[in-house]
Amino acid sequence: MSRIGYGRTRQELYLTVKKILEDSIKDNKTGKDWYKGFVKRHPQLAEKTPMQLGKERAVITPAKIENWFQELRSFLRDEVQDPDLITDPSRLYNADETGFPLCPKSGKVLSAKGAKHVYNYTSSNKSQMTVLVCVSAVGHYIKPLIVYPDERSRTNVLEGFEDAAFGRSSNGWMDSDVFLTWLKDVFIPGFDERNVKRPVLLFVDGHSTHLTLGASDVCRENGVHMFCLLEHASHIIQSLDLRIFGVLKEKWGQEVQNYQILNIPNTVTRKNFASIFKGAWEKSATVEKAIKAFKYIILD
Repeated sequence: MSRIGYGRTRQELYLTVKKILEDSIKDNKTGKDWYKGFVKRHPQLAEKTPMQLGKERAVITPAKIENWFQELRSFLRDEVQDPDLITDPSRLYNADETGFPLCPKSGKVLSAKGAKHVYNYTSSNKSQMTVLVCVSAVGHYIKPLIVYPDERSRTNVLEGFEDAAFGRSSNGWMDSDVFLTWLKDVFIPGFDERNVKRPVLLFVDGHSTHLTLGASDVCRENGVHMFCLLEHASHIIQSLDLRIFGVLKEKWGQEVQNYQILNIPNTVTRKNFASIFKGAWEKSATVEKAIKAFKYIILD
């Protein structure tokens, strides 16, 4: 422009760019063409569905994670005094409980084009079942513990999945009594059956149901060292959260959908939960997933 006598100042350049941007933005936002061009110019970027983090989880820093590992190293050196423990994956376990809704959300279904209302037959029961899962770094799964609310039933609620363990609490959630019973009757016999060398290291979260005097006594008497994961950091360093729970819940949703298709008009209830859950468990509880999950917390 300056060659033909129309040189522009810096301020005029700013105003010109501003005018171009305003002309390209409709209703206070850029259009699809701009976004496509932006993605094309930056191939290293990709859209992904984010994990929802509460403010407590969001403030977890690398320094806090490193400090947790340092505390673990000190614990193994000073308290356990067994240098081979952390190098033996068969002696490293992670346990935690999670909930499975009796009426999980369904995915998309086929319907006629233009249909205003699309329905999926399911139960109106919004409750969920609590399951305690435990696995070792070599893929040894302790049988899952299914917790039922304190209501008497004449039927065998574990029918169809007799290999699972049974628990009962007042509301169907994990409590200290159920966890203590699990330690004594499920976990310890479970690793003893495989002749796992003691002591073993059990990673748990810091929930009050896990940290009781009774649980501490049972662990001490049976060569189990419980070590708490860093608070609010299970999405980073807990094996079950990282790999197994997500797959297990996905398979659970599929099993529920398959059951309801083949058993119309029956729905999922507490009485048939175990038999349906078995399919999800067998498809999810694999050695490969456990080994990959534990690589996040095993020390070098």
